[in-house]
Amino acid sequence: MFIDSVLGSLIRVKYLTNGQLTEDYDLDSKPVKGLTWVKNDSVNFLSNVIGCTFTDNIS
Repeated sequence: MFIDSVLGSLIRVKYLTNGQLTEDYDLDSKPVKGLTWVKNDSVNFLSNVIGCTFTDNIS
């Protein structure tokens, strides 16, 4: 859960819509933070890969 939160805050795309920062794309949205191709599914996948990698090395 911690890795998912960190990745989400660092690399997930954030849009500016009507003066508010949001994670949802709208026609008048502008990407202002993160990578435009990184959505929630990408963050979940990466956090699972990292989690499995560290878990495998611990045991």
